[in-house]
Amino acid sequence: MGLLEAMGEPLLSTTLKLPDFHEDEAILRDPEDIAAAVDKRVAVVLGCGVGSDEVSTIVDFTADEPQITRQGAGELR
Repeated sequence: MGLLEAMGEPLLSTTLKLPDFHEDEAILRDPEDIAAAVDKRVAVVLGCGVGSDEVSTIVDFTADEPQITRQGAGELR
């Protein structure tokens, strides 16, 4: 929470798939690879370890109640 308070705005977390990479190297999970690939196109890459090969869960928070639009890793509590 301290990071969110300091930033004063939402934080986005993602596995990065870049369109200009060859298919077998298009999905980046290692923060160092991501930082090198995006270079100066983003302000900060916060490394929290290498990401998983598992598909993530996508939750839609635009309605009154959260809706799972894709079930993957993780649980909605």
